[in-house]
Order: sequence, then structure tokens, then C-alpha cells
Amino acid sequence: MHSTLIRLKSELSKSTHGKKVDEGMKERLLTVCNILLGVAEDAEVKPENEGLRSRIEEVKEKCYDVMDLLEEVKVARVELCFCNPVPPSRRRLKRMVEEFEGLSRHRDLFRSGVVDFFKLGPVADMETGFQPRSHALYGRDYETEFLWIKLFDPFGNNNSFEDIRVISVVGAPGIGKTAVAKYAFQFPIVRYHFEIRAWISASEDLDLIKFLKVFIEIFTNDVVYNVETEVLQLRFRQIVEKKRCLVVLDDVSQENPQHWLHLKKLFKFCDPRSRILITTRNQEVAHNAGSLSTDILELRGLSEEACLSIFKDCALVAPEAKIPNELRSNITNICNGSPLNAESLGRFIYRRPVEEWPEALKGIDIIHKLSYYPGQSTFFSVSPILRQCLLYCCIFPKNYSIDADTLIKLWMAQGFISSSDQDEEDMEKQAWRCIKELLDRYIFEESKIDDNGNFKFRLEGRMGDFVKFYVGGEYQSRFLDYYYDKEPTQKGLITRHYTLNVGVQASLPESKRLRALHLSSCSIKELPQNIAHLLHLRYLDLSFNHDLKKLPKAICSLLHLQTLNLNGCDSLQKLPKDIGKLVNLLYLEILWTTSLSYLPKGIATLTMLRRLNRFFGNSSANNSKACNLGDLENLNKIRGHITIDGLGAEADVSGAKKASLKNKKDLLGLELWFSFVGSQRKDEAVLEALEAPPGLQGLGIFYYQGESFPNWMTALQNLTHVMLADCSNCSDLPPLGKLLALQSLTIKNMSKVNMVGSGFLGIQLNNAAAGAESSGSSSSQAFPKLQELCFEKLNNWENWIGIGDDGDCAKVIMPSLSSLSIINCSKLRTIPNYIKLKTNLSGGIKRCPSLDLSQHQLSSIFQGTTTTDKVRSS
Repeated sequence: MHSTLIRLKSELSKSTHGKKVDEGMKERLLTVCNILLGVAEDAEVKPENEGLRSRIEEVKEKCYDVMDLLEEVKVARVELCFCNPVPPSRRRLKRMVEEFEGLSRHRDLFRSGVVDFFKLGPVADMETGFQPRSHALYGRDYETEFLWIKLFDPFGNNNSFEDIRVISVVGAPGIGKTAVAKYAFQFPIVRYHFEIRAWISASEDLDLIKFLKVFIEIFTNDVVYNVETEVLQLRFRQIVEKKRCLVVLDDVSQENPQHWLHLKKLFKFCDPRSRILITTRNQEVAHNAGSLSTDILELRGLSEEACLSIFKDCALVAPEAKIPNELRSNITNICNGSPLNAESLGRFIYRRPVEEWPEALKGIDIIHKLSYYPGQSTFFSVSPILRQCLLYCCIFPKNYSIDADTLIKLWMAQGFISSSDQDEEDMEKQAWRCIKELLDRYIFEESKIDDNGNFKFRLEGRMGDFVKFYVGGEYQSRFLDYYYDKEPTQKGLITRHYTLNVGVQASLPESKRLRALHLSSCSIKELPQNIAHLLHLRYLDLSFNHDLKKLPKAICSLLHLQTLNLNGCDSLQKLPKDIGKLVNLLYLEILWTTSLSYLPKGIATLTMLRRLNRFFGNSSANNSKACNLGDLENLNKIRGHITIDGLGAEADVSGAKKASLKNKKDLLGLELWFSFVGSQRKDEAVLEALEAPPGLQGLGIFYYQGESFPNWMTALQNLTHVMLADCSNCSDLPPLGKLLALQSLTIKNMSKVNMVGSGFLGIQLNNAAAGAESSGSSSSQAFPKLQELCFEKLNNWENWIGIGDDGDCAKVIMPSLSSLSIINCSKLRTIPNYIKLKTNLSGGIKRCPSLDLSQHQLSSIFQGTTTTDKVRSS
């Protein structure tokens, strides 16, 4: 409610453009917002009060109605004014204002009359960097040793599949079951011992089919749809057969013994040393799962000392700090042996002076609040805007790996992150600050960068449980397999922030409230015209629909659209010519659209674009309807990575200069593909004009037909990755050793390169001339941070010449090198001493029959000799 009211105030302030706006109604609404904001915070922290919840939902509903109306007025280009006959929009607004004012007159109903402990004292803001130390295993030495023994104990196994060993961890909510199991699951020797490890959340009934689907998806990365049980069992067997497996089923509630009998039958093909580890709140579940009494670990409450240690960690109190006896007793009573209570209390007290503690704890039923609503104290310690962003995460399944980039776009689509009039580029920065704080507070956890470079994380389990309870039906995500005609609701609540995933056979909904629509991989051939009815749509994902050839004109009516994802639509031939009407478009994703040969002129007017990951140089399309390089001139807000195809035509020279890539300060990755066919090819002039911005981190140049590279390349001191491929007319490599930040360099298919010498290093020689090795040393380091170097298919490369024959050159040339690959360089005869003196490199030398290296030298350079082949040994 609090954050929704703030958003409404923001939207009202933006609706004041023009002289004919109904200022009276706006002022009445702002007055109501301010009145309700005065009671919003107190009301929201009492989710157990059903009467308050219903009133909160009513206020939110009125806020959303007004914001929806403001958006619809924008789309219709209608101002709320008095000069014309009263339009329907003004009548609706008048009715909404009167309803709002009625709510505000009863604002006392939002007060409960009880002082709430969450409101005592200041809370941490975005800049505090809250980072409590890990405390999940305080006082759990016996328990971790118990699991260690049970996982590796060879006794108790036999060849009967019914007796696969099931170890159970039993305890009350918040006592630390998951933490202890996760410690065992992630311990290095466990990872080494068990060839197959799977962690599956089983908080809901997990039948045999669900288990098989989840397990197979973990190990194949395939989404499993309607498949026969026998097929699933066969795929499961192929994964686990004769392997030692550890499967953890977390938060199990399934008591049916028959379920466990069928589940354990699946493991009869595993190594008999395999284990199933379950966590559960119910002893009966452990027995029915087949755990022997000696294989059941019952977690008890922590000692007072362990609880105090956790409390101090989370409150950022020095471990040696003395706590007065009276407060100490109060704290331990509140914790009651629960690590969750100790953590929640510590976060509540976070950074408060000790002298404020008695007042904060006085007369409050904190034990009930902390125990009954795990995660609540942390939730209410963050800002209202951040709370709304967090609540939206309830649309994801438990333990789902959330992609940061997608989440940011969805937050923006729902209006949780919005721009200010002063800074239109503020939204992404705001969103990343939100993610950083949620990570710092351990609300988001297990963050990582996947193989595709995407930053991902999970929502902490207890917080996930709390937000699903707290949010009711306001936020929902649904997967539709068939036609539907009703908006999903829950507990009678209207779903406002609604994200829809549509299956292959489903039709589009008629919901005007829809903000985000996933149509990825649906095998759709045509998008229906009724897409124009989704007036509030901001996020549209059409990626990987391989039969989609064109988009309807109606898509250009979605004036609020921010994200249009067309990645992988390889049959898509063109974009609508009126795409320039999408003035709020921020992200246009068109990678792997191989049938697309040009972009319409309207793209040049989309100056708000943050991401345009593909563009075209020369095009066979008529210039009147196709963008050219010069149309990039005003798109200076694009960021991230861009690929420019079809370069090399004479017309591209002037366009490249006009494009002013160097002014696109937020551009991090650039791929330039030269593919123009014709007699008027101007590759060198085009590349010279496409000077990249100084902050560029990745550069790839492909099929370039010039004879040399421009000087601006070696001035890019933030470059970390470079690839030069199929540059068939270049005989000399540029002095890339000058790139002080370069970490990865790949050079492929450059047939005119005959020698790589000191010029490649980009450093001055004290006592040696280029082209000959001597005992001299360089005056500065070359490639100081290079870690990976790859040469592949340089068919005429004969000599790789260095600058010295002593040990000093290895210290100043590529001192950080850890991987070297030389592949299919059939004429290469020599490599320099600064390479020969390296040791324990990964990679290898393959299919280089002319290279004269002894087996001893190969073994010294690389980690063993198995990675090298077809090298002439002397």
C-alpha cells in the first residue's frame, strides 16, 4: 500500500503537462495520498489482521484504477480538461476521487492501536551495505558430523533396492534443517564422492512424475512436458546407472509409504552407496520414507551462547561485546533456541545503540511475530519500494534461478522502477541498487554468472515463504496451455501485477491489465491483431518462435511497450515500418534473426533505446525504408553489446562517421561483420570511421578485407576480450600487447600472416631489433593481464619470433598467461622463448606438424602432453 501510494503520487506529478489539466482533481488526489501515507506503514506490518488486509487491498485497487486511467488517457492522447464536454475519462476520474476521499475519511481504521516493534527506530537504507556473516551452522558440530558419518558409512547397505539408505533431518520450522543439509550437500569431499548430486525442493506433494521431471531437467537442461512415465524412468536410469547418487529432498511433507516405495525403486540401478537425504517437520514422514531410527537426526534448539553469537553477527555487534544480564535473558527467551529467531532479532536490532534495546523490546509480543512469520522482520526493514520489488518475486517457483536482467525488465514493466523527469536513464541503476541491497541482506542468495554470462540468484527460502503468504493474489504468473477467458484470482483478490506465460495451443487473453507477456518458444506463426487490446503491456517476449515471419502492424499501438524480445526468431523477415511509434521502447532484442536483412527507418527515432543488440550496415533494401549506419547517430543511450552486420560498402564510410560510436559511452561489446560483396568495397575506411568508445570491453572483427587495423584499437585500455577472424588480407597483427586490460585474445583464419614478431607485443626493445631474438629485455610489460591466447588456422604462419633468450622476457611478456592454444597452423616452425619458458599452461598445440618441439619442452609448457598432437619432436 505504501509503495503503491508513492507510485500514484509520482504518476500524478508526471500528468501535469499542458494548461488544461484538471488541477483541482489532481490536488484532491494528492491530498488523499498524503493522508493515507500517514497510516500506511503502520497498517502493512500486521498481515495477520484480515480486516486491515482487506482495507489495504481496497486502497491499492483505487490507486491502480487511477494509474490505469492515466495511462489510457496517454494512449488516447486525451487531456483531462474542462474546456470540452465532460469526457468519459473525466467522469471516471471524478468517481475515483470521491471513492478515494471516502477511504481517507476512515483512515483510523488502518490503525490497530498497538505499537509495532518494526517501527521503533531507524532502518537501514540502500547505502548501508548490510552484510552479516554466515551463521547457519553455529552450534551444529554434532549434527554436521552425524550427517558426515551417515553419508559415507559403508555399512547398512545391501543389494536390495528397497533398502537404499534414507537419512532424515527432522525439526521445527526455522530450526536449521535446510542449512545443515545444504552444508553436507555442498562440502567438497561430498561433491567428489557422489557422481550425481541433486537438490529438490519438495515443500508441496512431490509425486513420482514430478520428481522424475525435476530430476531430468536438472541434469539435461531440457524442459520436460507431457512424456510417458516409462520414458521418464528410462531417461532417469540413463543418468544414474551405476553411479553414486546423492538426492536431497528439502522440506518434505509426503507421508504415503507407497509413494516412498515407488520412489526408492528408481534407485535400484544406482551404486549401492547412493543416499537419499530428506528434511522434514514430521517424524512420521521420516519413518514412512524408510529411515532407520539410527538414521534420523532430530534437530533441537540451539544453546543460549549459539543464539547470542548469531544475534551479534546479524546486529553487527562485536563478538566480545558485553550484553547486560537483563537484556541477555530477554534476548535468549525471544530466540528460544531458534537460529531463525536469533537472525530476525539481530536484523531488527541492526546497528542500534545498546541503550535503545530495552525500549525496542519492551512490552512487545516479538516471540510470536518472529516465529509465526519467518522473514517478516527483514522484509519490513527495507524501503517500501524495495518491498514491492521483493513481493513481485513470488511469481517464481521456490528455488527458481532468477535472471537479473529479466527481473529488472519485469520490475520496470510493472512500474515498480520508474524514471524521474530529471534522469530518464535512472531506471536500470535503481534496479541494480535494489538487487545489490537484496544480495547484501541475504534475501537473494547463491548468486552466480552462468555459462552465457547471465547473472542469476535465488530468493532465500524463508523470505519466499513469507512473501507468498503476504502478497495474496496481487501478483501472479500463469502458464496457459489452452484458451482461457478469465483473469486468475486468488482468495477473491484482483490480480493487478500479472505476468503470463502462454503455451503452444493458447490464445491471447483480453486482459487490459496485463503488463508482461511471455510467448517464447510457442511455435506461433502469427501474432493476432488483438495484441493491440493489451493497452498496458510493457514486456513482450517472442523469442525463439522459429516460424514467426512477421509482426502485425497492431504491435505498434502498444505505446507503453518497453521490452520487445525477438531473439532466435530466425524466420522473421522484417519489422513493422511504424515501429518508430513505440516511443517508450527501451530494449529491442534481435540476435539470431538470420532472415532479417534490414531495420526500418523508424528505429532512428527511438532515442530512448537502451539495448539494440543488432544493426545493419549496407542493405539491399530501398534506402527510403531501411536504416543505415548514420541512423545510429542519435541512439547514444544504447548499452551492452551490439553486432553490426553487412559492413564494407562505400556508402558505409560517411554513415560510419555519422554513427559516432565513440559517443556511445555505455557500449561494452562490439562485433563488426564485413560481408558486403562488390567492387566498391571500403573496409579500411569504414573500420577507421567506426571508432569505438573508450569504455569498450569486448571487440570482435570478422571478414575484414583491409590490409591493416586502425590505431584506435590499441587506445581502448578497457578491452578485456578481442577476437580477429577471417581477416584474410592482413599480413601483420596489430600491437595488441599495448592493451593493458586484455585477458582473452583469439586470432583465427588469417591466411596472409607469415610472421608474428615484436610488433605484436607493442613494446620497445632495448637491445634487439624487431625480427631477431637477443638477450635484451623489454622496457615495459606486454599483455600484462592476458590469460587466454588462441591461434587457429593460420595456414601460412611460419615464425613466431620473440625478443630474448633469458628468463626475464617471460616475466615481462604475458606474465599472467594460463591457457595457450595453437591449432591447425601447419607451417609454424618456431615459438619464442617467452612461451617456451612458461609452465603448466592449459590448452595445447594441435595439428602443427612443422613445429619443432621436444617431448620434454611440451611437458614443461603444458600440463602433461595429452593435449598436444602431431607436433614434430626432435
